[in-house]
Amino acid sequence: MTRNYFYKGLVDGIWVFDEGEGSITDNEFYDNGISGLAISAAGRPHVTKNTFHHSQGYGCRVFDEGIGMLEVNKFFKNKLAGLHISTNGNPVITKNNFEDEEVGLHFADDGFCFVEHNHFKKCVIGLLIQERSHPKISKNRFEDNKYGLEVSRGGRGHIFDNIFARHSGAGAHLLEGGPIVKKNRFVDGNEVGVLCSSEKRGSAKQRAQTRWKFTTAALTESKVDDFQNLVKAAASQVSKVEENIFEGNKLYGVQVCSKSNPLIKKNSFTKSKYGVAITNNGQGTILDNKMTEHIAGGILMASNCNPVVERNEIYHEGKVGIQLEDGADGRVESNKIHAVNVCAIFITGLSKAFVARNVIYGNDGWGIRTQGGATSVVSHNNIHTCKKAAICVGDGSECDIHTNQLHDGLGIGIQVEAAAKGHVHKNFIRDHKGGGLQVEKGTKAEVKLNTISGG
Repeated sequence: MTRNYFYKGLVDGIWVFDEGEGSITDNEFYDNGISGLAISAAGRPHVTKNTFHHSQGYGCRVFDEGIGMLEVNKFFKNKLAGLHISTNGNPVITKNNFEDEEVGLHFADDGFCFVEHNHFKKCVIGLLIQERSHPKISKNRFEDNKYGLEVSRGGRGHIFDNIFARHSGAGAHLLEGGPIVKKNRFVDGNEVGVLCSSEKRGSAKQRAQTRWKFTTAALTESKVDDFQNLVKAAASQVSKVEENIFEGNKLYGVQVCSKSNPLIKKNSFTKSKYGVAITNNGQGTILDNKMTEHIAGGILMASNCNPVVERNEIYHEGKVGIQLEDGADGRVESNKIHAVNVCAIFITGLSKAFVARNVIYGNDGWGIRTQGGATSVVSHNNIHTCKKAAICVGDGSECDIHTNQLHDGLGIGIQVEAAAKGHVHKNFIRDHKGGGLQVEKGTKAEVKLNTISGG
């Protein structure tokens, strides 16, 4: 079947089913009621070099165990999505072009297949994975989309070895679900490389009504209940963002917020405002990453976040290594922070994190500075060769600073400012050129049992 026009069909332009085969080549599908091409029930056509556009639903849909191969097709300006895969549809999707779509490729309701070497450009969402769908997404290019990829409502999938560039929102938006995002490149985004947040867009009933709009099944209350249960179950899944490269995203390489709890591991971050930002009740584990050359700093923890930040290397940062502010909580442990311009770890704004066993050295400013109502515990850190104080207990802070090893600094070992409170005790301080300990007159901090030598 070649060089035909299929348009203004009430339902589908063509429907291939019951193990139907054949070649569908070089046709144009447009302005059909649901889709230009439907494939189901083990239909397995070879669909190549076709154009799908301006359908009222989808350019093409594969459902009810449809198979087939779709390659070198063009999809644009279809109302819901260029290509829709659902209910165990399992085609091969390769070398297609999705442009100017609300959604380029949509997986729903147990869709699964391989998606390789496709190009997604100027879409609101390039690729959307939902409802237990688990595709393999590899070697695709996502450019100039608002969101290159979104995973929500129980979607999963393995997303690896793709390029996400110049996204206006996020390269990948991970909501509820448990995808693995590995060995991709996220570059030159206007905001964020990867955004991890919780599901917030409309009620379950509203989303279900949209989902079933183009099916023959009635929307019953049981279906709404199933949908609500799916959303709840998805919230317990952990997204994994591993071994990716983040470069030149204007705000953050990764942002974690709204109680999202991902694993961010072994990634490389450079040349954003911050490498990772955990904000607005975000959680997660930030582990074994490398961060360098950001405008503000490596990691921002803010707004009642509660992550684990462990074993990261942060260096050559514009201002700070790790900044905790606005009620940040969580654990900051066993990180290596060096060659930072202003402060390796800066704790302010009522933050109450546990900051321990970090190695900090060679910074142009402070090692650790607390101020502004911080009430964190800072203990068992090894800090040396900083130009300003290894630890500065600043005005308004009420932290517990104890059992830190501070040595070979160009400034003071510990500086306690006048309006500081809290406890400074059992620290080991030696060989600081500016002196071991400086306590300003009028301080309310309790300073005792510190060991000072040299300097």
